[in-house]
Amino acid sequence: MPAGTLGARVAVSRLDATGACFSVLERAADLERMAHEFVLETSEGDAGAPIVEIARHDTVVMMGTTVREVPTHTEKVCVEQDPGGNCLRWEDQVQTEAREEPMEREVQVREMSLCFDHPFEPRTEWMRLLLTPPLGSQLRFGWDFAQRCDASAASCPCPRGFGQDDGECLPVLPGDPETRSEAEVCAVWNAEVNDPSSWFVDAPTTCEPEALTDAVIEEALARINLHRWLSGSLPVRYASGNEEAWQQCAVIQAAAGSLDHHPPPTSRCYTPGGDRAAGRSNLSLGTPSVAAAVTGQIRDDGAENALSLGHRRWLLGSTLASVQVGYSHGAACIGAMNEGPRGAEWAAYPNPGFAPMALFGVPWSFQSNFPLDGVQVTVTDGGVELPIRVYRPIKPSIGRQSSVAWEPQGWEAVPGHEYDVRITTSARRVEYVVKPTECDG
Repeated sequence: MPAGTLGARVAVSRLDATGACFSVLERAADLERMAHEFVLETSEGDAGAPIVEIARHDTVVMMGTTVREVPTHTEKVCVEQDPGGNCLRWEDQVQTEAREEPMEREVQVREMSLCFDHPFEPRTEWMRLLLTPPLGSQLRFGWDFAQRCDASAASCPCPRGFGQDDGECLPVLPGDPETRSEAEVCAVWNAEVNDPSSWFVDAPTTCEPEALTDAVIEEALARINLHRWLSGSLPVRYASGNEEAWQQCAVIQAAAGSLDHHPPPTSRCYTPGGDRAAGRSNLSLGTPSVAAAVTGQIRDDGAENALSLGHRRWLLGSTLASVQVGYSHGAACIGAMNEGPRGAEWAAYPNPGFAPMALFGVPWSFQSNFPLDGVQVTVTDGGVELPIRVYRPIKPSIGRQSSVAWEPQGWEAVPGHEYDVRITTSARRVEYVVKPTECDG
């Protein structure tokens, strides 16, 4: 984009012979507060100023409860006496009590939809809507019809995790994970993990990146949204545009046979675009499919990954709005740093409620939008406290959320047991129950 141009990722939600609608999830989309005019450009030239209708959708869902220590009264207490029993120093002592309050897990959706009435021909390759604020900078919303939907169709399909609502693609709210039945969780899990894998090539023979198929992109998005659904987080979209950079990122990693978020210019197959994508991606190598790469990133297995659990924290983060995907020769670049003002207040791994056994065997974790000052973690099974090693992951800015992790010491999760987890900070307490279950997948 030109200098001075602001960008916003969009997703087409309706496309027909009279015009189009698209949805915006970025912070830059606060358009109703701006004086503006729109100009429409198409692959066939300048189309003039269309009539644009703007609608904003705000949805907030509260789930579960929170326990807070609430002050009840203050009294003076003698903290130092002389030999004769006379008080030398008094201090105010605040009495508190634990109160259970609703609305622990806030899930917020902020979405802007823009519709315009300009007709287009099936041969139209792209349309771009430009907004010109008073200061002269431009906010551009653009997409490629050929990549995202069939221009001859009456509508575009919604991404996985999104549903049609009066012509709009809106996120399907995940609901509270602790209210789901074992059968429901296993049905969703088995349907997803048994999907066929994508293609895999042993080694790159050229630096020219292959074009990803829609099936590979859908596979990555579905696997990410499966884990976000399990944790009670909103689904994310695929951010179309600049796909070549993420493919270049994957080719660089595959050609090197090692992973590097900042590959040097001397790297085989190096490109500046691939370098930039690598710096904004979760990276994997030697994976048989892009879905397997996502699963590995969320598990974050291995001593080095466990130090930060950074891949998991990005993919389950509350502010993640969309992802990019690059996959080539077993190397995956998952762009997971596109933020939007939305999401659950906290996410846990393994998830609250019924959790497939495939999630276990790696450190447990909890990440939140509130501080974890003085955090303490306890896990009990049948009222018996289990030994765990609690630690704070390094690189606290990863995923833009506070986090804490713990490892079982001398015990493993067993199907049919219920593990009560309590997260206590200096200001609040969160409790949830994890129920391991042996799904077929």
